[in-house]
Amino acid sequence: MDRPLTINLGQQEHVLPSIEGCLKDFDGKFYSSSNAIRIYEWMGSTEVTPPSIEAVRKDADGTVQLRRLGFQGNAIYPTQIQPGWLLEVEQLVLARNEMSQLLFDSIDHAKMLQERSNSAEEGKALMETTSKIMTKMCEISYFNANCMFSATPFPKRLAYEGIQVLDYLVQMVITERDKVIYHTDQVSPADWPEQLFNKMELDRIIGSVHQAEAMGCFLDPEKMVLFYNLLDASFYRQCAMAFSMCAGVPIPRSYIEPELTKVFFWAQKVLNSVKVSIPSLKVRPKPQNVVNLFKTN
Repeated sequence: MDRPLTINLGQQEHVLPSIEGCLKDFDGKFYSSSNAIRIYEWMGSTEVTPPSIEAVRKDADGTVQLRRLGFQGNAIYPTQIQPGWLLEVEQLVLARNEMSQLLFDSIDHAKMLQERSNSAEEGKALMETTSKIMTKMCEISYFNANCMFSATPFPKRLAYEGIQVLDYLVQMVITERDKVIYHTDQVSPADWPEQLFNKMELDRIIGSVHQAEAMGCFLDPEKMVLFYNLLDASFYRQCAMAFSMCAGVPIPRSYIEPELTKVFFWAQKVLNSVKVSIPSLKVRPKPQNVVNLFKTN
């Protein structure tokens, strides 16, 4: 044969959301080549400040809407796509049409209430309904943003493109870029024993930071606590802070807690234990009797 056969195995199409597709949300209000280029350039830079995009159509009053991407002040960590999460995503996608319909019905009902000036209780109930729906819809956006972040293609039926996907993606990038080496001049208020906590738990946290450095992806302390069966998220952060300070390793700013606890000082002591013990390794000659070689009268 001159060339191999091309066989259609009926494989499912796999995709990734595109920046252009996400910008076309809201009837393409933010879709322009300049906005797309601005986001692409920001993604390829080391900049932490999130990009702003400009609507291509004016509002009814003639104003042009500006939108800053990301969620200011909220750390959003990329999540590894793995079994345990996929079932939840599939369940939400299967319910997407029903959620959208309930959302539209709630909006229509809210407009009707506004015209009739009905009770505040009913209005409050509609707001709670909308909030619950949006919380579930956000999980689909979060999944899509994660796949964009890790360049992981997935079945087309799971694809969702919208501005919120870009918000999640931008904030994930900010969280990973905004890293610092922790430092403090505060000293331990007590001499905590090295047996105060399990050293192997500190070892696991150091290992997770090593892996994050290699992969360029620091994970959510709340999820790492469950994965490693640690005390709590504060324990994870305090150990990471101590490791950052001792080893000079940058960690996400969101890992840093404003108040130091005994966990930090314990981890710091354990990390520096060999360093502190080195002077004791110095061998000193034992004092000997000095013999006088000169005669005395």
